[in-house]
Amino acid sequence: MPAAVVIAGVAIAFGLYFGLRAQAPAGSVGPVMVAAPPVAPVAPAAPEPVASSVEVVTRQAVEALSYQRSGLRERCFRAALAGRPGLTMELMFNVTFDAQGQQIMRGTVETPGTSTPELTTCVQEQMAPLRVPPPGRTVQVEVPLRFP
Repeated sequence: MPAAVVIAGVAIAFGLYFGLRAQAPAGSVGPVMVAAPPVAPVAPAAPEPVASSVEVVTRQAVEALSYQRSGLRERCFRAALAGRPGLTMELMFNVTFDAQGQQIMRGTVETPGTSTPELTTCVQEQMAPLRVPPPGRTVQVEVPLRFP
């Protein structure tokens, strides 16, 4: 009996193969077209921010300090000048800005013979942190401050 089942299975397979082949003439099936999914438009990539040069950041820092200059003169220099007529002051600030333009460090270098310790301390205490437009990287600059 198992041989009869195998022979019957083979006969059915041949019948299906040749029967279905006879029903569909060759070439009657047209090209199959599949619609592609819609493609979302891709926005152009934002350009990389260009890092500002040291010269540009220096100019911006000098400008930022200029907004504080008159207040520093009134609060610190005029008082020191009253005790020492003819006094001058020359300070150089070493300022480091982060990529967002915020001051993260500031050092002070005093030109010898141009200031007093009290005047330098007053300026350091009264001077607010500087801020510049975001330079896109950490930048260290030197910013002068001179009185009179």
